[in-house]
Amino acid sequence: MSIPEYLDHLEEFQEVAYQYRHGYPLVKPELVNGLPTKMRRLHKWYTRASEEGANWIYVGYKNEHYGNGDGMIMIEFSELFQLYQQDAIDKSIVSAYCL
Repeated sequence: MSIPEYLDHLEEFQEVAYQYRHGYPLVKPELVNGLPTKMRRLHKWYTRASEEGANWIYVGYKNEHYGNGDGMIMIEFSELFQLYQQDAIDKSIVSAYCL
């Protein structure tokens, strides 16, 4: 088999990674019901919020958590998608998890 023939056949077996699209499930639709309870609740909230046009989750924190006063962290839905995919995670996700 030649290299071009091999590459043509290779494309048949490559799976395209699930991509974030606003308003669509954060995981493949067939996996939603298998999510742990709290992740499923957050996914349900995300679904409602995205239908209303939201693009962010606002997470509040207190002085005792960071030591620099009370504040908010904004987490974009695309970063939440990364968490659900267990992919490259933004520092705001890690910060919110640590809270």
